Amino acid sequence: MNGTALMERAEAPAAPVAVEIPQEQKVVLPFEKKGEYFVEQVGEIPKKPIYAAIKRIFDIFASAVALAVLAIPMAVIIKNG
Repeated sequence: MNGTALMERAEAPAAPVAVEIPQEQKVVLPFEKKGEYFVEQVGEIPKKPIYAAIKRIFDIFASAVALAVLAIPMAVIIKNG
């Protein structure tokens, strides 16, 4: 091959190739078709004030325990640092 043939090949931009996808392989998303899916309404979720209070107390207690446990290595690092 001579130098001009290589130059011509390098300068020609590559054309995008369109590939036809068969119909059975195409993905159909729910918003592309109207009325093909159903979302059930669950209504109002009942309130659970006692459960929420117990959960909040447990969260505070667990956080306090974690802070107490992690305070020991933090004190050692600060003292030796």
